[in-house]
Amino acid sequence: MQQSRKAILLGLLAAVFFSATYIFNKSMANSGGDFLWSASLRYLITLPIILFIVFINKGLKKLIVTLMNDPMPWLIWGTVGFGFFYLFLTAAASISPAWLVAGTFQLTILSGLLISPFIYKDHRKIIPKKALQATSIILFGVILSQIGEIKNDSPWRILLGGILIFISATLFPLGNRMIMLYQEKQTIKLDAFQRVAGMTLGSIPLWIIVSLLAYYRSGFPPESQIIQSGIIAICSTVIATAIFFKATAMAGNNPEILGAVEATQSIEIIVTLIAEVIFLNGNSPSIIGYLGILLISFGMLFYSKISIDKKS
Repeated sequence: MQQSRKAILLGLLAAVFFSATYIFNKSMANSGGDFLWSASLRYLITLPIILFIVFINKGLKKLIVTLMNDPMPWLIWGTVGFGFFYLFLTAAASISPAWLVAGTFQLTILSGLLISPFIYKDHRKIIPKKALQATSIILFGVILSQIGEIKNDSPWRILLGGILIFISATLFPLGNRMIMLYQEKQTIKLDAFQRVAGMTLGSIPLWIIVSLLAYYRSGFPPESQIIQSGIIAICSTVIATAIFFKATAMAGNNPEILGAVEATQSIEIIVTLIAEVIFLNGNSPSIIGYLGILLISFGMLFYSKISIDKKS
């Protein structure tokens, strides 16, 4: 099996685990949980888990040395790619259906392409035309999904949710790519778990501030919110993020393969939709919404196909 296909399959597997984020965030929102606690608890719980994994893999010393040598990139891009990204995403979950959050977040694919000219100075700064065509299909699907939800909610809430998710969808690939670029320039070789741990540590100052604000606003979080945040921490931050970072590392310097790996995350919308309707008694999308989902999925498959063809 070619390297590109392996990377894409890993991306799909990561997407299944990432879906836990949307499902349990909506569950906590439905129960009245403060989204500030939902955001901060995930990474506060993740930190000891991911550090333990790095320790048993005998990579903790190298990680500490790397962070001590130059902590600022990890602080900056961890705050951006793990911190503000998730803060905006959990805020959106408090006002939008889980499946719509998952679907709109696929704008991260387009964002990943559009930021390339601003962060790369080599061949990766060129936006492939076919890749842009594929992401345009996904974007159109996202727009249809948003329009289809108008019958269930006010246009202003849908617009606000869309804006929050768009910001989140831009910050995640930005933080991920910038820390990969930093490692590349400094010839720093860290495995997926070390990179997740490094970015998690970098985001902790933000989460301490957010958790203090959450306590001031709503007191201590209920036990159910802590448990659900723990599930998200294990499924999404530890398992899914590590797999996703492994997939992006396998993509290497090929911008189309990297974009294809990011595109696999569109399957999250299907998994999330099924779970939300069955377990959270959520509203099923309208016909327009389902058409949007189909277009997002088709765009992802098209993106993956042209990426593999390009690599072959």
